[in-house]
Amino acid sequence: MQRSIELELEKWAKQAEPKPLLLRGARQVGKTHCVTELAKKHFREFININFESDSSIKDYFDEDLDPQAIIQKLELKFKTKINRQSTLIFFDEIQACPQAIQALRYFYEKIPGLHIIAAGSLLEFTLRSGEVSMPVGRVQYLFLRPMSFQEFLLATNNNQALEFINQISLAKGIDEDIHNILLAEFKKYMLIGGMPAVVKKYITSGSYLDCKQEQNDLINTYKDDFSKYAKERQLRYLDLIIENVPRLLGKKFKYSAIDPDIKSKYFKEALWLLNRSGLIDIVKAASGQALPMGATASDRNFKVNFLDCGLAYRILDLDESILETSNIHNLAAGGLAEQIVGQELLAYEEASSKPELYYWERNGSQSSAEVDFLYQHKTNIYGIEVKAGKTGKLQSLYQYMKKYKLELGIKISQENLGLTRGVLSIPVYAVSRVGDLLVEAMVKL
Repeated sequence: MQRSIELELEKWAKQAEPKPLLLRGARQVGKTHCVTELAKKHFREFININFESDSSIKDYFDEDLDPQAIIQKLELKFKTKINRQSTLIFFDEIQACPQAIQALRYFYEKIPGLHIIAAGSLLEFTLRSGEVSMPVGRVQYLFLRPMSFQEFLLATNNNQALEFINQISLAKGIDEDIHNILLAEFKKYMLIGGMPAVVKKYITSGSYLDCKQEQNDLINTYKDDFSKYAKERQLRYLDLIIENVPRLLGKKFKYSAIDPDIKSKYFKEALWLLNRSGLIDIVKAASGQALPMGATASDRNFKVNFLDCGLAYRILDLDESILETSNIHNLAAGGLAEQIVGQELLAYEEASSKPELYYWERNGSQSSAEVDFLYQHKTNIYGIEVKAGKTGKLQSLYQYMKKYKLELGIKISQENLGLTRGVLSIPVYAVSRVGDLLVEAMVKL
């Protein structure tokens, strides 16, 4: 299955003296697949090391971290010559060998030109333990997330839909029949999600029941991983957050909503670990127009998104009846519409840094307002209001626009494409086109 991050990986592979590349992302988002495909296309030799399945290689890093000595041992084990320009070395599940993380800097300093990629699904748990420090300045990062809707269309051989979405414009509009066809495809994506194993299962079997089983397996795998790398005292809180985040989507996060009898301090570290490991995303409240948004973001007021919409549906025990409903809100307990839009917004951000989401709120004695997401385009910030159906009031969005004297706001929903009263209405299947449509709308105003 083709992934958009492959272009970034190819750029890295063509560098004469690349830094070791650390590919970040939750387990099963496709890291190993992407690296394997890169090796097939751009390298003659591929040394694939999984520190979980082959623990004997950990011993190569026990005595010292001399890269030449490590390379010699790898050559003997894999019976192949390691060449700087033609060999790709892959350290998979590197969190299982903390010393290998530290060794990355020495490979960069002492064997320039050697191509090394490392990946780890729960790397933050190892770093948090204090066993090793990250080789700052000696490593390049790329972040991989679940498959976007565009990648889903490509994987399911729906090239016509993908091509149409990429050509959408306000000037042309969208025929209502085509709009409904694309909505139906997007609802499939909401239910299946973007986890590659689940998408593959859907492609091969076409059975939602089989997809459910695959999703259950993934959720259980995440919980099993906690027992390997988390401290025993953290396990309960990690499990509780994973189980409860889907029902809290779209709401300001309160620790008491998970368990009122547990003090918040016990959840805070678990929440931080899950966020840094890519299993959840923290959506912080930020000032409406200040840049960078992270500088004004609140550590106290935030919402939480889950890794993947399909996994969130599975935890909530929702089924394919979503394909027949006209209003996602009724089935999704209010928050899954925000989940899927947030997931899509993150999917199209640059892969070189961990993308962040922000929202805006105003709390007052007379009235309050909340805009679901803030979207930065160049040096401007626009409010995005998410609606689960085709209709819904936009009072908060208009209050935001009035406060900051903005001529344009964005609504993402099941409604067709349009521009009315300064609000650009974008269909939920076209989140990938927000930037382009925004530019077109500004010209029309």
